[in-house]
Formats: sequence, C-alpha cells, structure tokens
Amino acid sequence: MCSALALRAALLLPGAKRGHRLFAIPWRDAVLFGTTDIADARDPGRELAELEDIRLLFEEARRLFPGARLTRRHVLSSFTGVRPLLRQDGDTLSFSREHRVLDEDGLVTIAGGKLTTWRTMALATVDAVVRRVGRGGKSPEVLLVEPLPGGGEERPSLDAVLAEEMARHAEDVVFRRLPVGHDPREVVRTLPSIVDRMATRGAWDAARRDAETARVLSRLDADAARLDEALGAS
Repeated sequence: MCSALALRAALLLPGAKRGHRLFAIPWRDAVLFGTTDIADARDPGRELAELEDIRLLFEEARRLFPGARLTRRHVLSSFTGVRPLLRQDGDTLSFSREHRVLDEDGLVTIAGGKLTTWRTMALATVDAVVRRVGRGGKSPEVLLVEPLPGGGEERPSLDAVLAEEMARHAEDVVFRRLPVGHDPREVVRTLPSIVDRMATRGAWDAARRDAETARVLSRLDADAARLDEALGAS
C-alpha cells in the first residue's frame, strides 16, 4: 500500500517484463499496487511478502510514477498471497487464469481462477455440489449481477463483524474483517477499542487482552521490518 500516488481511478499498467501487467488501485486514502507473477512453491500461508517481490514492485512504481519521487516512507504496508493456477507448462505470465471444478467421487474441488471471477467460481462449485447430491437446480443467473450484502463502498461495522463473521482473534478483525489493516496508523488507533469490544463479548481476562494486542502489534512490527530490509529505513 502506497500513500503518495494521488489516483482518481484504477490503472492497468505495463510492467518492465514483457507480458507483466500491474495494477494501481486507489483504496482508503492510499493506493494498492501489484502484483508480481512468479512461480512459487513455498508456504502459501506465510504472512510476510518476499524481499524480491517488494523490491520489484517498488522499482516498478518508481518507474511508472517518476513524478511521485517515491521513498520507503511512502509505503504503508505489504501483504502476500498465492494464486492457485491450474498446472501448465511455461512462464506463469502466459498461464491461463481459467478455473475448473472437479468432482472426484464426491470430493468437489475448485482449482485455478482469479479474484475477479470469484463469484462465477463460487456458483460453479455450488452447482457441482447440487448435482452431486441430486437436490435443487442450477443457480439463478441473477446471482451473477445482484449486489451482495456489504458489497458496496460502505464500511462494515465492528458490531456486525463480531456478531456475524466468527472472528476469534483481534488480528482476524484488524487484518481480515475491517478495512484498516493496510494502514499501521489506523490499526494503532482502533486496536484498543477492538480488543475492548472482543474482551467484553468473549470474557477475556487481562492476560488474553494483552496477548491479543501484542499479536497485532508484532505483525505490524514484522511487516515494517520487512519493508525496511527490502527498501531501506528512510
């Protein structure tokens, strides 16, 4: 996440490597910039972005937005995730992003795809399950266009998150439920109230409250340290 690019619309940009495409998306007073496209066989659940990925994206951002004079201080945070593409040969940049639903003796699996087709993927998977159990029919086509609850620009409330989204830890709320985890300053500001509310609902004692707070702050520190290591501390 970068705080120095004053964009009014999302951009699709050419990467320095042939075939590489980058996104610059304005979001919550910052810009989400990415992604890399590199074959990866490491732990898909790791939380910290790789040094080479951070450096590559930062250099691409500086190349594409020279007037912004980007430095480490403009980078708010980073995150990582692995796109599960279907097995193919060649460079990942040329891989198809299509998805496939497999029914193997009752085990229904969704593989491949991408974030922008998640709804189509979900419907295809549900339809495969319905066919397997032999009850119900094909998903209504209106589900492809009908807005989902919470799918607009409105910010989800903490009360709704705690009541409906099964968060067990403060970091679940900060980094996976509310749109605050990208900005360390916002995390520090809101964390006490989040922990207080969760402690009341879950009857946490003082030790649990301290542990939950420390867990979130430790993650912020780890991300900041990774960014400093990749880009320098200034």
